[in-house]
Amino acid sequence: LLLNNGKLDDFAFTIEPSFEGEQGCYYDNETSELVLKVANKNIWYSAKVEVAEYRCSISRSTASLIEELFSAAVLSSSYLAQPNGLDGVTYEVLINGGYYTAECWSPKKDTNCHKLVRILEELSAAVKINDQAAVENLIPEIKELTTVFKELCDCLFVSF
Repeated sequence: LLLNNGKLDDFAFTIEPSFEGEQGCYYDNETSELVLKVANKNIWYSAKVEVAEYRCSISRSTASLIEELFSAAVLSSSYLAQPNGLDGVTYEVLINGGYYTAECWSPKKDTNCHKLVRILEELSAAVKINDQAAVENLIPEIKELTTVFKELCDCLFVSF
């Protein structure tokens, strides 16, 4: 419903609050746009949900930087991490057309995941108002956090 019926070109993310409408954002390779879909109420608890769609063009180089960040975050993630709590917001990052994913749940302030979540929230806000400049303004943070995630991982980074 929120991620192009699962037909993803490159990368995507979801923001899933416990009691509010979920959001899904993916990159459309054909149009070089970030596409944000926002449910008007929580999908899990509602029979009828309306979805608004927003689009924002971005350069292919910016898309590559976002994909690199998402790849570094996913490939450095650990399935051993255990969230604590019941309510909150789940953030999921998808790469390679959704084949690889990682998620975090209401991360603690000043952690790497919290910094990633802030970028996801900023990307959503920028797409919602079609503000390409706001996306471009995130590039320094995207590059910095990509480096941090890459340093956490001994794995070989491959471009998908």
